[in-house]
Amino acid sequence: MQFLHGTNIDFVGIRKEFFIASLIVTIAGLLAVGILGIKYGIDFVGGTEIIIKTSTGITTNDVRKAVEEAKINPEEVKSFGEAGNFLLRLKTEEINVVGFEQEIKKAFANLDPKFIEANPSSQFVMNFSSKVDPETLKPLFAKYKMEVSSVKTLENSNQLTFVILGEGQRISDSFKKLFPGKEVNIGKANTIGAKIGKEMQKDAYIAVLLAVLAMLIYIAFRFEFAYGVGAIIALVHDVLFTFAVIVVVNHLGWINTEFSQSILAAMLTVVGYSINDTVIVFDRIRENKDRHKGMNFIKMVNLSINETLSRTINTVLTVVLVLITMVLLAGPVLQGFSFTMLIGIIIGTYSSIYIASSFVIFYLEKVKKVSFEEDDKYKKGISGIQI
Repeated sequence: MQFLHGTNIDFVGIRKEFFIASLIVTIAGLLAVGILGIKYGIDFVGGTEIIIKTSTGITTNDVRKAVEEAKINPEEVKSFGEAGNFLLRLKTEEINVVGFEQEIKKAFANLDPKFIEANPSSQFVMNFSSKVDPETLKPLFAKYKMEVSSVKTLENSNQLTFVILGEGQRISDSFKKLFPGKEVNIGKANTIGAKIGKEMQKDAYIAVLLAVLAMLIYIAFRFEFAYGVGAIIALVHDVLFTFAVIVVVNHLGWINTEFSQSILAAMLTVVGYSINDTVIVFDRIRENKDRHKGMNFIKMVNLSINETLSRTINTVLTVVLVLITMVLLAGPVLQGFSFTMLIGIIIGTYSSIYIASSFVIFYLEKVKKVSFEEDDKYKKGISGIQI
């Protein structure tokens, strides 16, 4: 089934208006990002996320009160998905495990302590040369902001296992104390260290830049320079526009689109989709150059866009319908990813028509000084230019 088959729409005729509009909207979007700031997920800044599922009647303020009762300072508490579900974000402080180990070895040097396992989020397993009272070690745990919930001993051994009380258990105990009879289920905590988060944030930006660079090299080899630059300008436009939209939408609280690994994956997918759509148009221009020798270049670009329009609409509609369904029904985990893809694919289709092709015409007119006003001038000026 084909939509808009055999159209003769003058896309190129209004290229300047759309080019200026895109420039204004993109600049406005970047200003909005600068003013509002980028909200990163714990993937890129470090911290702990805990999903709390409660019975009806529990509010966000109740959750915040229970968390504070557990002596935890939450960075963010918000409703998440279904009614009674909450997302708790904590800014996790890095625990100096090396310093803790050194202090234990110094304080108990006569007992030759050896660490078998050292995990501040779960447990510490130590072995001593002789028996030691576990209570004498608890103050050192408290000094490094770790609370011991229990101590396990290994039979016929001087090995001790100190189980660390995690945030989830502390919050659960607090709920039971403040809201007895209310059902509360604390989900598994997702924790990422601040140092790792910063490294992942840097790697994320590098990944996007490398993807754009790889596309530039690919287009440069496949087409002439002007087409490569046009494709990359369209690609950068798509990335910046999509990024600005998700920052604003997240700030307004409509959809959770904070910058995380899933959003990064969506952005990289948008990069690939956008360049694919542009290549299809450029390929048709190249085919039509041989098929319609002597045709005015602007008319040829219009013809090429119209000829690929039906295929573009079919492809975009198929993907967009799936993404809309995912945004509405897939739940909060995939909603941000789906929304980012949706915006990126729509704007990518737009840019392949109004940005990439328009830049090629602009480059040939202003830089190469090719005139497209009359066919004879076009023939003279465009000769020797490969597409």
